[in-house]
Amino acid sequence: MPEMIRKTAVGGLLLIGGLFIVFAVGYALEEPGGWAGAAMSAAWVVPTALLSGLAWRRPAVGAWFAIPLVAVIGVSALVLPFTADGVREAVERSGPVLPLATVAATMICAALGVHRAGQAGWLLVGLAAANVAGSSLEQLARGGGEPLPLGLLAGSGGVTVVPVLVAGCLLIVADLLERHPPASSAGHAARA
Repeated sequence: MPEMIRKTAVGGLLLIGGLFIVFAVGYALEEPGGWAGAAMSAAWVVPTALLSGLAWRRPAVGAWFAIPLVAVIGVSALVLPFTADGVREAVERSGPVLPLATVAATMICAALGVHRAGQAGWLLVGLAAANVAGSSLEQLARGGGEPLPLGLLAGSGGVTVVPVLVAGCLLIVADLLERHPPASSAGHAARA
């Protein structure tokens, strides 16, 4: 059972992340297009693929990259709403940096979850929580929009955060079931 939960979480994240990557690369090839779009895409897709492969094959080494990456993204999501307008505008002009970094970290954590479900699960829950908190702070700073719970799940933020949170929780459950398997029903019947 824990293996099935782990495979479902990892497979779902890799599928959703792969679709998001295809969408983002396609968008970059349209605008700015040409070699610039291809170079921008390769600048984050290639390291994501390499680090995901490393996390899959050598989870101990992959964790050394996943943990600081998730920490930097989390801090960025929490600090960005409090930065000066000029800094925030410069970040927004350079493209969807935080969402792309979140997808990259999600893919790396999903690969890490193959062998280290608990660690990957907690990293994914932290990543989702930081993005939700950052979005909440940004909405509060702007003073508008939907009520917070609904506004956070609407649009592209919800599309990326909800699967990450669900998969992270599934990986934590899988890890707990592997560490502390439930007593079998045959064992309960024998005792009764």
